[in-house]
Amino acid sequence: MSEEMNEYYVMVDEDGNEIEFQPVCTVQDEGSEYVVLIPRELDLEEEAGVVIMRIEDDVLVPVEDDEEAERIYEIAMAEAEEQFFGEDDDE
Repeated sequence: MSEEMNEYYVMVDEDGNEIEFQPVCTVQDEGSEYVVLIPRELDLEEEAGVVIMRIEDDVLVPVEDDEEAERIYEIAMAEAEEQFFGEDDDE
């Protein structure tokens, strides 16, 4: 994991509350780079919301297109699955 993955980002929700997010991974797709974020403090009794941001000129821009966000989420989950549950080298 790179040093930048140890950073936290503070975002303000629609009610004005500050929420810290931790980057989980970055994803490349169709010439753009994205970062997948999760809340820094997860409440195990609540569903954690994943936030996907596009990186444009070192600025995080919210992905507002549901299809684009879903595509990036699926890519990130496939990469995580491959990383953690990939093919066994013993085969």
